[in-house]
Amino acid sequence: MRFVLWCGGLILASLAVSAQEGGKSYWFLLRADGKTWCGYEDKAQFMDQVNERTPLESARATYTSGNLAEFTFQIGAESGDWIVIDKYTPGANRVTVRRANLLAGPQLEIIQETTIQGGKVEPFHTVSITTLDGKKVDPQEEAARVDYPAVPILSNMAVVPFLVLAAKLRARSVGTLCEPAR
Repeated sequence: MRFVLWCGGLILASLAVSAQEGGKSYWFLLRADGKTWCGYEDKAQFMDQVNERTPLESARATYTSGNLAEFTFQIGAESGDWIVIDKYTPGANRVTVRRANLLAGPQLEIIQETTIQGGKVEPFHTVSITTLDGKKVDPQEEAARVDYPAVPILSNMAVVPFLVLAAKLRARSVGTLCEPAR
């Protein structure tokens, strides 16, 4: 339980970090019913909702000059055994994905990267492995022994629920919007 609280607070705080200068961010969480995404223009309002009940899924989308600059998606196991944070950065003809796997059992943080090109996801490669308290671990030795969470890559951004919600928030002046997940 301590792992969930520590990681949940750390991750949700990182999602709430201000956008790049000149950018606009929107924050999202999947409600406890698992069927409704809510989007927030106001970081404080998002954090109030998070503090009521830490969501298993949350996200942040940042737009710069009217274009999607990056989005971060965080999902955790209900058991608290793991949390996965994916940071998607669109570029010319491809999207770079940097994944942080926070694993309670082996007490590891595993950073991986991949790219999405033409709708196809390349295999992950391991960038680093550290213990949750920051000590480096030999990637060759540890990576083969780890059971990674089965979290799919969001390769079709046109149907990502919180990005669809972001488009609606950006088109209206509502501040907060909740809709059923599709």
